[in-house]
Amino acid sequence: MQNNIYENILEINEIFNTKYYNQGFLLGTSHKAESFFTTGACWYYAYLLKCLYPEGEILIGPYHSVFKINNKFYDALGRNFEFDETQGFIDKEMRCSPAFIHDYHEEIILLVDFIIADLRNTKDTSKNMSL
Repeated sequence: MQNNIYENILEINEIFNTKYYNQGFLLGTSHKAESFFTTGACWYYAYLLKCLYPEGEILIGPYHSVFKINNKFYDALGRNFEFDETQGFIDKEMRCSPAFIHDYHEEIILLVDFIIADLRNTKDTSKNMSL
């Protein structure tokens, strides 16, 4: 992997906070990336990271979904933290658990696609890293 996942998480959050915050279905909310993707939309962040790092896994726990890669766990806060895998399951089909499906599911999937495109465009123009 040429990219540092933590650096990508910071960049994803910056893209969300500068380009998509208070837009579309988020209009009138106070959510930034860190709060949006850790209060009911955590699966979508794990899904976003899975799109960028296909070798990783989405893990759905009873209270939180996270992304696992190289035996480390990440969410929108960029944390590498302990996660009890015995309390959850791997989302092999990349289908959101009913517990984590957001009211704006279709819009968030589209938002993820836009963020990925923005991230790739940034990488293409900077030529520092490639996804």
